[in-house]
Amino acid sequence: MQELHEEVNKDEGGHYVSKMIKNHESIIRKKSAEAEELNLLRREILGQKLNLSSRREEMGMQENSFKEKVQKFILRLDKLGEWDAKLGETFDNCKFRHKEETLLDHRFLKSDASRDKNLELDTLEDGWEKMDKIPYEELQNERMKAELEQEEDLRAVIMEKTYVALLLTEVVNQWKENIESVSNES
Repeated sequence: MQELHEEVNKDEGGHYVSKMIKNHESIIRKKSAEAEELNLLRREILGQKLNLSSRREEMGMQENSFKEKVQKFILRLDKLGEWDAKLGETFDNCKFRHKEETLLDHRFLKSDASRDKNLELDTLEDGWEKMDKIPYEELQNERMKAELEQEEDLRAVIMEKTYVALLLTEVVNQWKENIESVSNES
């Protein structure tokens, strides 16, 4: 009986060992299946991240090219502004070179001797006498002409600046529309 009992114990012991082995094998299978699932998920996630990073790089390249275009445009506008200022100086200088002589200029520049005489005032009375020689109406007319010329020059400058500002505004608005259309397409 003891032999039988020992055999039963051996069978039961072997039975327990085989059960443990089967349990361990099933656990190992489950773990390997889970590990395989995790690996697949990791690959998918990494693939998505790689796709996102490549998209980000493409978007970054597009943004960089857009930034470069904007910087080039700003440089061109600065050059245009500098050119405009130089052009204004050039035309202003030419305008003053070819200005019509006024009556006062003509009187004072008749000759060097008369100019020197006009500049040398001995007394206040001499100055008043010379002032009385020039008619008041002529002085007023010349002053009015000079003021009108200054006003016209100022108007021209204001109009020019206004047109430049409007042009810049329109160009910036067009760029914004282009940017929005490009971003909407993507």
